[in-house]
Amino acid sequence: MSVNFEELYNKMLFVLKKDPVAVDVLNDMSDLLVNWRNAQPVNPKPLELVEQVLGLQGSALKRLTEHQDFKKADRVKKSIYKTLKFSAPYNFDHYMQAIEFDRPAEERFYIPRRKVLLQAVQNMQRLADGELDELFLSMPPRCGKTSLCTFFYTWILGRDSELS
Repeated sequence: MSVNFEELYNKMLFVLKKDPVAVDVLNDMSDLLVNWRNAQPVNPKPLELVEQVLGLQGSALKRLTEHQDFKKADRVKKSIYKTLKFSAPYNFDHYMQAIEFDRPAEERFYIPRRKVLLQAVQNMQRLADGELDELFLSMPPRCGKTSLCTFFYTWILGRDSELS
């Protein structure tokens, strides 16, 4: 029996329209993306939906935190992490967010600098995807170029260990 993942996803969206903080559905969305990709590895749809799922999960997390429902907020936070981990092998920005997810705030490199580094991260993504032949980064001193390049190398090697 074949599962219609798109239909399941749309049913989950319908539930979330009625209850945008339905924690079980938000968690199930992460699992759905993983299962969909495993069942249909060449189908790009699960990866295309990651940003939408992260947006829904992020909105729910914000709402739950504002209402001080920290138990449910923690469950949504775990769903966000699961979604980031799913997307991390394909998306350098998600990789960077995932590796710092539970790191104490004072020890984080990327998240506090994300606004500044995002353009470089997106261009590094384009380089990895073969859209660019080469990339030159010109940024002010001490903004994180070297660290970012180190993380980029780890991400590339994790994607294709044959490159090492």
